[in-house]
Amino acid sequence: GGLPDPDDPDEPTGLTMKNALVQLGIPEPRVLVETKSRNTHDEAVIVAPLLASMGIRHTVLVTSDLHMRRSLGAFKAQGVDAVPAIARPPDNHLSWPDWVLPSGLGLYEGALVAHEALGLAYYTARGWSRF
Repeated sequence: GGLPDPDDPDEPTGLTMKNALVQLGIPEPRVLVETKSRNTHDEAVIVAPLLASMGIRHTVLVTSDLHMRRSLGAFKAQGVDAVPAIARPPDNHLSWPDWVLPSGLGLYEGALVAHEALGLAYYTARGWSRF
């Protein structure tokens, strides 16, 4: 995908992922990249016709566990039949107090959950998601 903020100087995530796949041995011509989207809905809108034009009827959707439900709903709303594949989270190696006591990581994770809950409601209200 692209960047949520077009003024962000970072490389779009789609290019970062393409580079990683090529380094892992996937031939570069086999990796299609979409860098225009600013959110999950945009990505589904852009990718769905690309897949259809290539005759692809089924695909695998890879994202985080927290983001999977909204992503699947967005792609389904665009007619994409996707199989979910949850990306493994990085190992945090936190001690037990870090898991049970309030922390910066806990606040961060809580913000991610709130973002996804609001995102699900927003996508549903806009008709951008099918469950």
